[in-house]
Amino acid sequence: MGLRSFSRIIALWVCLTGLSHGQSWQPLDTIKTDAQSYLTQQLAARYPEQKISVAVNPIDTRLKLALCDKALTYQLHDQSLRASNVTLKSQCSGQKPWSFYLTAKVIREGKVVVANRDIGRFETLNESDVRLEFRAIQNARNNSLSSTRSIVGLQTKKAIRSGDLITSSSLTPPQVIVKGDQVTVTALSNGISVATAGTAMSSGKVGEQIRVQNNHTDRMIKARVIGAGQVQVVL
Repeated sequence: MGLRSFSRIIALWVCLTGLSHGQSWQPLDTIKTDAQSYLTQQLAARYPEQKISVAVNPIDTRLKLALCDKALTYQLHDQSLRASNVTLKSQCSGQKPWSFYLTAKVIREGKVVVANRDIGRFETLNESDVRLEFRAIQNARNNSLSSTRSIVGLQTKKAIRSGDLITSSSLTPPQVIVKGDQVTVTALSNGISVATAGTAMSSGKVGEQIRVQNNHTDRMIKARVIGAGQVQVVL
């Protein structure tokens, strides 16, 4: 091998090794810290009345990402802040773009409605039956309630023990009309209303449609329940 060829090989080797050793990597700890700050801010804005705790899961230290020449951006992958486990996208849009996903554990704590006593099935609730407690909300899909007033007048679908969490899915509007009840039927047409007496042929809750018999004509109609003993027909 000639001296010139040997010199070229050495020069190429120095060039290549220089690029390898001179490569700068994005600090993974910074990515993790920034991701945690981003997620905490998003949750705090969404749930200002709650205490938020975020823990971003460790990033594999074998991951090598080129140092970004622009500020990193973060995005919720599933666009959900309600879950206890979320996925975030970290992205570099610089000269050497890259992106990858992180996961995080979220704990939200806030005031929720719990039973103040043992409550039976189909009981109609009032504010004295419940109280507010500060608890961890593992998943907002449990439909937890944050106001005692929101349960007033609702009925339980099942028995609830004292201290148990009360959710919207465990409650239902009460039946304000029972089959056989005498009701007032209000017919609306072009701004004019006419009332007559009727008999409920089925039970119903506010907002539901039931069959009603007109006491004067014996005609069967469908009417919407608007309150206790009150139904409405729009003509």
